[in-house]
Amino acid sequence: MAELNKSVLGKVSGTIGDLTFRQRNGKNIISTRPSSFMPGQDAASIARRNRFKLASKIAKEINSIEIFKEPWKSSTPSGLIPFNFIFKSNYQLINSDNIVNGLKIFPTLGFNASNQSTTFNATDVDVTLNPLGPNTGIDAINETSLSLISVIYLTDPINSTSEEEHFIMVKSENIPLQLVDPITFTITIPDNQLSFYDEYITKKSFSTLITTDSLNKLVKSSNTITS
Repeated sequence: MAELNKSVLGKVSGTIGDLTFRQRNGKNIISTRPSSFMPGQDAASIARRNRFKLASKIAKEINSIEIFKEPWKSSTPSGLIPFNFIFKSNYQLINSDNIVNGLKIFPTLGFNASNQSTTFNATDVDVTLNPLGPNTGIDAINETSLSLISVIYLTDPINSTSEEEHFIMVKSENIPLQLVDPITFTITIPDNQLSFYDEYITKKSFSTLITTDSLNKLVKSSNTITS
């Protein structure tokens, strides 16, 4: 048994792999499970494990988006690390086997955007957004470009030996800022992810539209846009 004096993970309870976490006097206590431990096979236990696993995968994908690392870091409360804050922010949005209310891709809301259509093609995804309009709060002088960052959620694998779900993170090319017309992006699936993309029947995307300045630095991000 070990005691974690500096609680970089925040308040943790539950089991990850062979480690069990619990709280005692405001401190995280870590111990290993006995070799004879058998995880519960009842529906509730399985659902909790599936939900934890799914939330961890989501946090890993969002945490891999380089342009978002600093915003998540600066928004993370004291006592947590960004990965755990992303996990916590999204855990409540999912159930044991599906995403129910979308994803929290970006920690703060800059403006609203909405989906007009999403088409999953053989090697790319076409996304058209409704016009943003002139009252978004976007500074058209300093916010000169738009791009779309999407987490593609794949379920219902063709092969029974595949994982139940898979995530692909994709980013569009930058396009000039436009406010009055529909905005269309074609996002190419990376070559190293095409085999996964083909392996799953059901595809869904969770996206955020971002504005960048003339130096390609992030300025604002939209709400999460669901296909």
